[in-house]
Amino acid sequence: MKKIITLLLLSTAFFAHSQVGIGVASTSVSASALLEVSSTSKGFLLPRMTASQRAAISSPATGLLVFQTDAPVGLYFYNGTTWLLSGAAKPTTEQFTATAGQTSFTLGQTPQNAKVWMYINGVRTNNSAYTINGTTITYSPSSNNSYTIVVGDRIQFDYCY
Repeated sequence: MKKIITLLLLSTAFFAHSQVGIGVASTSVSASALLEVSSTSKGFLLPRMTASQRAAISSPATGLLVFQTDAPVGLYFYNGTTWLLSGAAKPTTEQFTATAGQTSFTLGQTPQNAKVWMYINGVRTNNSAYTINGTTITYSPSSNNSYTIVVGDRIQFDYCY
């Protein structure tokens, strides 16, 4: 009988499933969470490291999260193939060689928050010199000291999408 009880206790301990709540009543831990942290006055601090330290993680698990402390600073997660900066807009630059009097340009992506910086031959234009509608940028010479784009002008747009 003693052997049966010992075997029963060991098997129960082996197959038991538990959840951990930190700052949460044990009966309040979400059924879908293995770990739940709750606080109204403190945050959750992830592991902090440099890009080279993050790159040195051997066989990172899919979904692994770290906070990178050097540029580009931010929350990174491993998607099973590569590390991605979480929640960040992707910066990009698009360049065009202008035709005479060109006023319309089509970007490859829709700018996030309609924030776009336009340069003509390396000189930043006034924000009011162009309008944004989806992926289309329309340049207005009258809002940029009446500068009319000429053949060969280098037009550059910097934006995040």
